[in-house]
Amino acid sequence: MNISPETKLNNQSTHSYKSFAASSQLADGSPPTDFTCDLNKNYDVSHLPKEVPLKQLASVSPNLIDDSLCNLKEKEKDTPVPLYLVFTIFAVGVTIALVLHIYLGESLVIVKGVLVSDHERCTALGQRVLRDGGSSVDAAIAAVLCLGVVHPHVSGIGGGGVMMVHDIHKNKTRVIDFQGNPPETLTEEMLHVSELKEGLQVGVPGMLRGLHHAHYLYGSLPWEDVVARAAAVAREGFSVSFSLAEAISKVKGEQLSQRFTDTFFPGGRPLRSGSFLRMPGLARVLEAGLANFYDGNLSQEVVDVVHVNGGVLSREDMHNYSVVVEQPFEGLFNGKY
Repeated sequence: MNISPETKLNNQSTHSYKSFAASSQLADGSPPTDFTCDLNKNYDVSHLPKEVPLKQLASVSPNLIDDSLCNLKEKEKDTPVPLYLVFTIFAVGVTIALVLHIYLGESLVIVKGVLVSDHERCTALGQRVLRDGGSSVDAAIAAVLCLGVVHPHVSGIGGGGVMMVHDIHKNKTRVIDFQGNPPETLTEEMLHVSELKEGLQVGVPGMLRGLHHAHYLYGSLPWEDVVARAAAVAREGFSVSFSLAEAISKVKGEQLSQRFTDTFFPGGRPLRSGSFLRMPGLARVLEAGLANFYDGNLSQEVVDVVHVNGGVLSREDMHNYSVVVEQPFEGLFNGKY
């Protein structure tokens, strides 16, 4: 029969009062006090009787100290509690809490996480995920998808990546590899040409499937919830950063698709830093779901665009894409892991 850590703690606290009164002795060999106490009352524990040595109080369980103080209050109120007794009780309590955390494997305190990115909007989004009870991987996924929205020139769902996650509870580390694969029919001869067609530079996008697999292993919040937060950034809009504006200006004059031009060159002029940009189309893609992206209408749209630009990506390539999970290579640096 499995007993939860909370039940164990409650049972241990209850039995300690009874077992201690029946069999334990104080440091000087005298029998213990009756530690019965109504915890619903507001006891004044600012005084202790003179006849109870501090050594005896420090030698017993912290749980029993609290109850003994309740009874001792009713007997005498003459001697104030020395300050170092308060510190002793606090130190013993903290020590027991740490021991219980180690042996029961339960978090007795709330651990706050930290997330950073190169865009304040995405950093705030990831931190909000942590505050809402999401795991560190949930926060990372939300921030990565957000960066694909606000910094599409360096990241996005059309690419891939690598994630390394260390599980502190199991002391295990995994590397989740979701880099883009080349199409199955791509050959070296296709790449050894004077002018490489743009479509041939497109591999199978692994970002969404890789992040989804990371969420499957380590996520806490629903996948749809995490993705919707990044999609909201695209739909509600954001201010164009300096780096995005610079990247847009560099491709001015090149042959660009109509969709790209409509988004980043409204009215024929490139967006400037500080401009406000909405991307509702990208929001719809994010919210369409993983199956739609790799096996549905979206996958067909991706393949069609690649083919128009001279690529050989197929729907089979999209469907067959898989994520690789491996153990990281470990070694010594200056004699330490």
